Amino acid sequence: MKSSEIQLGHDYAVIPSWEYSSQDKKDPQRVQKQHVAKAQLVSLTKYEYKVYRGDTATDPEFVKAQQGSRTVGYLVKSDKWSNNGYAEIYWLARPQDIVALWGVLEPRWTEEERQEKEREKQQALEQQKREEERKLSEEKRVRYETSTRDALRAIIGANRVTEKSVQFNTRFSDTHATVELTTDVFNLLLEKVLEAKDMVG
Repeated sequence: MKSSEIQLGHDYAVIPSWEYSSQDKKDPQRVQKQHVAKAQLVSLTKYEYKVYRGDTATDPEFVKAQQGSRTVGYLVKSDKWSNNGYAEIYWLARPQDIVALWGVLEPRWTEEERQEKEREKQQALEQQKREEERKLSEEKRVRYETSTRDALRAIIGANRVTEKSVQFNTRFSDTHATVELTTDVFNLLLEKVLEAKDMVG
């Protein structure tokens, strides 16, 4: 923000001096809530800017700027962090790192959070649906394999049909599943088919 726009008694979204200050963070239209602190201006006095945070506003590291100094910061405080038992910490913020009034940005963040929760809810529902479909597909596969083996056992004998002698390939889809039979099982099945054919005449 411009120095002329900064006022006392307001909460601002401020990029902490010890964090990387990018163009996105400085842009009120793009800055994210997690990248700024809710901070209040302590005074309109200009200080010699430095990266430092203290427990009190009277910390000797906060030095007032000389007339005409080009690198200045404003003393701000925030309760976002707790340090050595103090409820608030103080640091110097450059005007360009004071992004905007907190109250101006908060409605956008609230709406973004609502939309994110809605997306997460939708993703959870879709995941649940996929899991239910997978479960139903697996149950269908087991029923199909069981009934097929049972039918073969009824035709060629229960001791001839095992999981190894009759295997299923369901990698593609239920409608394209293939059955693999060992030579013994296949020959027995052919014999039964031929016997049935002879009986029919």
